[in-house]
Amino acid sequence: MAQPLQNNTPSFCLSIFGTDNRFTASDVLKRWIKMQSMAKEFGITILGHSSDGDTRLMKAMKTTYKLPASVENKWPWFHCMKPNSNALVCQDTIHIGTKLRTRLLHEKVNLQIGNYIINKKHLEYLILNFGKDKHLLTISDINGEDKMNYRAVEKICDPIVTNILNEKVANAKGSVIYLKAIRNILDSFLNKNLAHRERLFLIWKSVFIFRIWRNWILEQNDLILSKNFITSNSYMSVEINAHFLLMLFQIILSDSNLNSSMCVPWLMSSQPCEQIFRSTRSLTSTFSTIVNFSLNDIMNRIKKIQIIYIYTKRQK
Repeated sequence: MAQPLQNNTPSFCLSIFGTDNRFTASDVLKRWIKMQSMAKEFGITILGHSSDGDTRLMKAMKTTYKLPASVENKWPWFHCMKPNSNALVCQDTIHIGTKLRTRLLHEKVNLQIGNYIINKKHLEYLILNFGKDKHLLTISDINGEDKMNYRAVEKICDPIVTNILNEKVANAKGSVIYLKAIRNILDSFLNKNLAHRERLFLIWKSVFIFRIWRNWILEQNDLILSKNFITSNSYMSVEINAHFLLMLFQIILSDSNLNSSMCVPWLMSSQPCEQIFRSTRSLTSTFSTIVNFSLNDIMNRIKKIQIIYIYTKRQK
């Protein structure tokens, strides 16, 4: 799916193909390069590509940004790699948020940063001992079974919640740091009211928190990353998005064919793909339980969905 960089402009299907799911990161890079070259023939610039954490696309993104396997403990200067091409890559912000929430709610994971514990029990205490009018949370917001509950992500890291945790709940400083880091990541891409400088500050603040936290764990004999830190997928997704945001501003400022109105990171995600899958399923007959389709079925439904998208956006 392709998303034009203009508000209220519908996304559209750029390409669709069947696969046996055996493609590699190298195949992904070749596909991106081919799409960029074909688009350029029509005078179209593809500014970036997005994904939802798939390991092969993640590897392709790391290659694009020349990200090393590990980050050094100390850098005497601000550290950021340059991409191999002009097309940037980023991870879906909503998926990052849900993954970080899932990690917090995982029963077998003990998150610790310094002397502070990060635990969902702090949120549970808040829900059970303070009125809902104070924090707007419900017990379902900390139920880990629904891993894609993005609304719950927004609620648990709301400043109202972190303020009460900080002031009223004992030993919750670790959870406050963690939840604020999530909020910064979300706001840097999804908050439409922030200046570019604010976006960079917020996401890089979270990056440095995670880098320091990760390196601290590596120095501890009784802690390991797999049980006491966020997942490597989430960690690298945040790094990729921070690099993306910085280089996005650099490219737009340096290219005379681009302008600041194209700095719309809330449109830069894999959500158009997620939406097309949801819409495809919703077009199934009320009396049908079939959720799998042939490639031909999907292509026929996409035409109908495209018309719906265009009409819906025009109404806005």
